Amino acid sequence: GSEMCIRDRQTYDRALPLTDKIYVVTSAPILDITKEQLPEVGDGIICEPSRRGIANALYLGLRAQLQDGVDENEPIFILWSDHLIRDTTLFSDCVEKACKAVESGANLVQFGVEPTHASTQLGYIKKGKETENSQLYSLDSFKYQPDQETANEWYRSGEYLWNTGYFVTTRKFILQEIQRESPDSRSQR
Repeated sequence: GSEMCIRDRQTYDRALPLTDKIYVVTSAPILDITKEQLPEVGDGIICEPSRRGIANALYLGLRAQLQDGVDENEPIFILWSDHLIRDTTLFSDCVEKACKAVESGANLVQFGVEPTHASTQLGYIKKGKETENSQLYSLDSFKYQPDQETANEWYRSGEYLWNTGYFVTTRKFILQEIQRESPDSRSQR
């Protein structure tokens, strides 16, 4: 609907100062409206023939990046188009810190948010040790939507963040992970 399209535009405008190339992966039912909303993206709008999940959408975006000749070790920022972010300055600062961490050798920087309550509707990230960079932790583990008792426990502990689903990494790392997790490679282990 129209709210989603407004968020697409807001997401694009928020990401634009951070990069010189943006790719948008969308699905066939909303392709025309995405093109209408973001005409300046042009060939950077990639359509999934059918919705096949996050990994497939990510792979399509990475393939487009490869065809454009983007360096496989350059930091890339993966984000959702339907989130509302009010503090765009903090957002930009966090993305820049994450890109610097990847440039300095981190494989992947996952974004988390301090929880404001014990939610059972969101995934969580368990923080590991704090790094030298402020606000960056090693990642202990990903946790899926918990039951209420577990959510209460995680919230009280202060050791967990809500998982935003945003991350900075490189095409090289993601493609290695996709290959490592593919059924063909697992059967050869």
